[in-house]
Amino acid sequence: MSIFSLPKTILNVTDEAVFVYKVSGKNVDLLGAYAWQDEDFEASLFSAIVNDANMAPVILLNDTVDQHYRKERVPSVGVFESGTVVKRKLAIAFPKYPFRAYKKLSEVTPSKKTASGDRTVKTATYLFAACPETQNIQKVMNVLKDTDVSIAGFGLLPTESVNFVEALSRKIFGGGEGDKKSTLSFLSKKKAPPPKSNVWTIFIGQNRSGGLRQIVTKGGELALTRITPIVETNEDIELWTGDIFREYQATMTYLSRFGYTSNDTLNIIAVSSEHCKQSLEKVLTPENGAFRALTLSEMSKFMGYNPDLETPQNVADDAHVLWAANQTRLSMPLSAPQLDAVANPRRYATFASIALIFLLGASVYYASNAFINLYKLNQNISQAEKELIQVTNIYEDEVTRKEDMGVSIQLVQASFQINEELQKEKIELYDVLSAISEGLNDTFSLKTIDYEVNEVEVVSDETLGFVPPGTTRLEKKMVLTMEFPGDFDIAEGNAIVKSFSDRLGYLLPESSVSVTQVLKDVSYRGAITSESGVNTSPQNTTPLEGKVQILIDDKIIESNSAGVQG
Repeated sequence: MSIFSLPKTILNVTDEAVFVYKVSGKNVDLLGAYAWQDEDFEASLFSAIVNDANMAPVILLNDTVDQHYRKERVPSVGVFESGTVVKRKLAIAFPKYPFRAYKKLSEVTPSKKTASGDRTVKTATYLFAACPETQNIQKVMNVLKDTDVSIAGFGLLPTESVNFVEALSRKIFGGGEGDKKSTLSFLSKKKAPPPKSNVWTIFIGQNRSGGLRQIVTKGGELALTRITPIVETNEDIELWTGDIFREYQATMTYLSRFGYTSNDTLNIIAVSSEHCKQSLEKVLTPENGAFRALTLSEMSKFMGYNPDLETPQNVADDAHVLWAANQTRLSMPLSAPQLDAVANPRRYATFASIALIFLLGASVYYASNAFINLYKLNQNISQAEKELIQVTNIYEDEVTRKEDMGVSIQLVQASFQINEELQKEKIELYDVLSAISEGLNDTFSLKTIDYEVNEVEVVSDETLGFVPPGTTRLEKKMVLTMEFPGDFDIAEGNAIVKSFSDRLGYLLPESSVSVTQVLKDVSYRGAITSESGVNTSPQNTTPLEGKVQILIDDKIIESNSAGVQG
């Protein structure tokens, strides 16, 4: 139980009225009591929830007489089937009551072998509870529909206060953690050791409407609960004490039917005004157990909260309300279609709002990180610009100093640039010329050797894949022009050109060698008939040429120019 829980609105539904509380941390405030017969009941309740409680999530606690309980044994089945089986048994147990709840108890009946050899079914014990949909509850549900407030749960006050009674009993009588610790230690979320099965605890407290609510636990589980009318005030000590003693005796007669014996331990806690403590102690102290009477102020110190200042000292409503408001979830929530129709959409809307808040927080987180990174980047750029200015100044000073010494920095830079350009066109001539010399023979001669360096655009294809626009390659090539006599056989000459190209390709494996021009006959070779009838064929004196290209280098470079340089 946390004192830092979010504020909640508690509607304590009794037979006489609805009591509206606002619980925030350790503070319990009664906002108003609205009788069922009031003409402006719905309007007043609406205003209290919306305006006074500021639309805080609502928990309904049913503290009416018309509550029904029973224990049922349910066959133990698989985890996924147990809920369906229990709900079916619950509907059979209370077919006329739409608001139902169940809780698994510690008692388990193991499987046993019968005399006939068969085995009994293992069963678990459940506490079933239900209440009818009265006109009063319908009024409250109608108001909740109009308010659009979130419904945190609907429970029966006795079932929700069982753990409260046990925690308070451990704090007062021992038997659990927190005996000598802080006031909130008994409300800790740590699971306390289970009490002994033969230890009974009776909590007696009067509610604001005048009824006396008794909650009886056995071994930490609900055994019995009763609400009965008694005198509303305790101004007459004997009359008030007599009513409580009479109802206590009636409760004890019921307990004997539930297995209570004089050998069991019985602890009794009663909420009383200071002037009635001694009278209660005389009549309620058990033979085997302990009794403790507490005023509302004393009990609030045990629980560590601030009760409503106008609450009488013998009224226990504030304690029940505080306990229910500060639980993570109700221990035995009631469910019904008409309740789910109102609560579920608002619950889903709440979850969606929480999800949106987380998403917004994540967005803000990432946006802030991006802003911080951008800010750092701008800072780095600013610092880099400052350093660039400093370096530029140093450079200009150094250039000036060198010029004063007679050294031209521009000339040096131009020399480096010229050297880079020459390096682009440089070629290792020895290997190429050696290969050409080895490939020559007496049938032809080399007329010219042309060397070219061209920068050509490279386009995307299947071999290179995607090539960015503006990419160029530096192409270095030599073109060898071969010369043959004009009357040389063209077919034989072309074969020689092809053979020469193949030899160069073999001798220069890293270069691409190809024939770019074959021999072709440029003379007229038709027969001429003279008058004397003699055929003559004029001799062709024009030399024949063939060309072989050696692609020495084909290096891809990046260039902003898409043109071709020759």
